[in-house]
Amino acid sequence: MKNFLFFIGVVLIGIKINAQSPPPGFSISDATNAPDWEQAVGAVFSNDGSKLFVWEKRGHVYVCNRNLATGKYNKQLQPVINIADEVGNWNDFGLVGFALDPDFSSNGNIYLYYVVDRHHLLTGGLAANGYNPATNNYNSATIGRITKYSTLISGGNLVVDPASRNILLGETKSTGIPILHNSHGVGSLAFAADGTLLATSGDGASYDNTDAGEQTNIGGGNNTFYVDALADGIIRTNENVGAYRSQLLNSHNGKLLRINSNNGDGISSNPFFDETAPRSAKSRVYAFGFRNPFRMSVKPGAGSTNPSVGDIGEVFIGDVGWGAWEELNIVKRAGTNFGWPLYEGSSPVQSYNDYGIENRDETYFPNCRPTGYMTFNKMIVQDNAAEIANLHNPCDVTQINATGRRYLHARPVLDWGRNPGNTRVSRYNSSGVATTPTIGTPESNVVAASTFTESAVVSWFSSRLDLFPLLTSTT
Repeated sequence: MKNFLFFIGVVLIGIKINAQSPPPGFSISDATNAPDWEQAVGAVFSNDGSKLFVWEKRGHVYVCNRNLATGKYNKQLQPVINIADEVGNWNDFGLVGFALDPDFSSNGNIYLYYVVDRHHLLTGGLAANGYNPATNNYNSATIGRITKYSTLISGGNLVVDPASRNILLGETKSTGIPILHNSHGVGSLAFAADGTLLATSGDGASYDNTDAGEQTNIGGGNNTFYVDALADGIIRTNENVGAYRSQLLNSHNGKLLRINSNNGDGISSNPFFDETAPRSAKSRVYAFGFRNPFRMSVKPGAGSTNPSVGDIGEVFIGDVGWGAWEELNIVKRAGTNFGWPLYEGSSPVQSYNDYGIENRDETYFPNCRPTGYMTFNKMIVQDNAAEIANLHNPCDVTQINATGRRYLHARPVLDWGRNPGNTRVSRYNSSGVATTPTIGTPESNVVAASTFTESAVVSWFSSRLDLFPLLTSTT
């Protein structure tokens, strides 16, 4: 099933859509003199409002400059950058994430987040390696990449300096976001108040089956690209666990990543930072347990301005559900585990909980048989008011080997059923046990309709301008 809710504040920039009337506080107007865009994905204003940047899925970024006399934004016909040859533009993929540096007015830096065309990935874009820009290799194993450029004025146009290209994440096949299916890949980019760069990523797993990697899929065969991904080094053997990669700290999949915008290293105040491997996935992870967190929004004015503190304030993330529940998560603390694939919304996912896939990256018990490794379904505890999450030795349940937020399911602030269904909030009963009362009931302490229609979602977001530009995407 595909749900696509796209919120662009105040203006809709010439994108032809069939839309309902905007809720109070919004207006619809033509912001630019531009013709129709080709699959425009998003737009962002410079801090001074003089420029409007629009990025297209195919790999083009344009700038529209404000005309003070008319109030409209005039589109620069030459793109700021065109990396269409490098971008894998199929299904949900393409140039999906974009950000301006907080100091763009002085340094001119921009950041692009996209899926790499496999043909480009394997050849490095070099003709000597057999690269042909007219050749696309889609629907196959590849990676997501974050690239930084500096801009300059050339011939009266704002364009990137090609020599400034700096790949922050995904400089090689083994260092990017693994793309192993036709969705659940790259997400969005945003800056925290402390100047660190945030990026969301999907689990890279199949949306058709219970995907446990090379292991037998429940309900059908494996239709992912794991064979080539293993052969290419896109994933390690231990990462060949399908959707469970979201729970694997040594994988970039299913995460909220926090990196240095200058070099792509993880931040030392990240919860799992390893000073001996600052570019490892583990060093970059801030929160995890997501399925397809396609869009996020950072609450303005929240969080520390000191990156060494590790406080990024509140980050709102819309995560796409699988069979039953869509969810809205709020990341407030480092190391938070949002539960996928063991949980969807606030509820357990039976098929993934029944599947005993081992986490071979951690929690090894040498004297415990048959293998000594914990299974993913034994490494997470349902939310509770006391926040107790103890990891027990599987061969001695009286022995607590680890505890902490890493093993505690962080429930969404809201989840809502499909077609439509009840909208629930996360609460606790008098014993501290997790409950999910429906909005509108006394237990929820929320006065609202019991279901979310599209108009209700838009109305709810219109009262929360701090959530822009949250997007819940497909599949």
